[in-house]
Amino acid sequence: MATVVTKAGPYFTTPGSEIKFSELRKQFRAQSEPGVTPQYPDDFNAISVSELIRKTDTTIANPIVPDCKENEDAGIVATESNWKTSHFRGSIKYYKVTQSGTNDNTSSLSSVGYNIAAAGWNTNLERNIRKYTYLTGTIGSSNGSYAAAELYGVIYNMTVEVTGTIYGAAGIRGAAALSTISGTAGGHALSVTSTGNTNTNNTHIVDIILGSGAKVYGGGGGGERGSVGATGSQGTCYYSQSYTTGTSCGSCPGCNPGSASSYNEAGGNNCNCGKGGCGSKTCSTNCTYNVPYTVPGAPGGAGGDGANGRGYNNQTASLTGSEGANGTTGGCPSYGGSGAKGETGGSGGDWGEAGGNTDNTGSGGGAGRAIAGGYYSVTGANSSTIQGFFTWP
Repeated sequence: MATVVTKAGPYFTTPGSEIKFSELRKQFRAQSEPGVTPQYPDDFNAISVSELIRKTDTTIANPIVPDCKENEDAGIVATESNWKTSHFRGSIKYYKVTQSGTNDNTSSLSSVGYNIAAAGWNTNLERNIRKYTYLTGTIGSSNGSYAAAELYGVIYNMTVEVTGTIYGAAGIRGAAALSTISGTAGGHALSVTSTGNTNTNNTHIVDIILGSGAKVYGGGGGGERGSVGATGSQGTCYYSQSYTTGTSCGSCPGCNPGSASSYNEAGGNNCNCGKGGCGSKTCSTNCTYNVPYTVPGAPGGAGGDGANGRGYNNQTASLTGSEGANGTTGGCPSYGGSGAKGETGGSGGDWGEAGGNTDNTGSGGGAGRAIAGGYYSVTGANSSTIQGFFTWP
């Protein structure tokens, strides 16, 4: 991880050296923006003192002599009164910050992966000097509550050029072990929020340029936990009851319809109970019958866990939710029909996509945006450089 601050300047730093109007014209009016060729296009027209005033108006998109801490400290005046060429010693034209290597919040989850505003601007974010941020490395977040890269504050005349990768955090699944049903939202990749909201066209003040190799991918939402399988059908089971009849002679007492029976002899042998006559003996009957009772259906199986979404902290794992558990097998004496298998958990969202919903009571996590915030423009967006929503407003 590295952040390098460079400037177009400082100029005329040798004490006592001559400062020519032609050099002021070259460095301040003729100089192209960084990366534009030629750096100093032909400019032979005379330049006046009025053009070399430090302009402080934040609605000027590219002032000839910009307002910045360095130029103010050098003494460049904002009016023609007391203007001197010597005030341009140590002056600058542009401000540049370059990020390289890897920046993330894996070891400190309560912050963004890379804070552009904290990169060393010398209080110039809210001034009108043209500023350039070059994101060339890898930037990521492992916490969906924080963007991978963020630019927040009062900001004017900023260009953010991305040639590296910026990955939002993966949304977390709904899971039994986490005591959650809903998935969480994926994290934003790049968040740009300027609280200074006007420039010359009153639409945007941060230009975002995506190089051909850039990847600005929002995190995918976590899948919802599956619902519990349906309870089996209600059933009927039986338990046994018995009773004994009184005694009689001549014929044994009968049982109520539907009861099984057995016979007991009393008073001697050859009673022949149940065969039509008892002689001088007595006979009784044992009766057994089944009593029906209703039982509930067997419980359904637990729903499967959802899958985590795609993100900086989940770049390769499967996005398929887990299968639900089998239901409880039915059968007397406890249950009626067998319970159904639990629902498969919702799939995790791919880059910049929402997590899958199930029939449970929650929802899949929302999609992380590729670029969030406001007052910015985007060029170079295509299916390779950006995944997830990115337009504003």
